[in-house]
Formats: sequence, structure tokens, C-alpha cells
Amino acid sequence: ALPFFEAAVQNDPESEPHYHMKLAICLLRTKGSFTRAVEAAEKAVSMDNYNIEFKLTIGEIYETVGVKSKAQQVYQD
Repeated sequence: ALPFFEAAVQNDPESEPHYHMKLAICLLRTKGSFTRAVEAAEKAVSMDNYNIEFKLTIGEIYETVGVKSKAQQVYQD
């Protein structure tokens, strides 16, 4: 799945926020780049700021890598 979402985001970076979020999840689960996972998740949130699922997911990403303060900040927003 990771190559598909990487290609989708690369081919049209402004097309679909769900592709960015799925890329973030894939990067996290495959022990890919935390930095890239956060960037992809933040891009998804910026494209669809009212999507609560996206915000919860980025909070979970922060929790998974041990950045509890950032996760708490996301949850409080």
C-alpha cells in the first residue's frame, strides 16, 4: 500500500487529503520516516481541517513516537 499512496501524493499533491493521511499511517506502520508521516498527516489536516478522524490520527502518530505533549495539544484543539 505504501508505494500506491506515495505515488498518489506525488502525482497530485493537492488532490485528496485521504491519500496523505493513508500515506502517514503506512509510513508509521512500516517503521518508515516519522518526519514524513507527520508531514503527510499535517498536510491532510490542512486540506480538511474539520475532519476529526485526521486530527485523532495525527495525535496517535505523536503518541506512538513518544511526543506526548504534541499529541495532547492536538487532542485539545
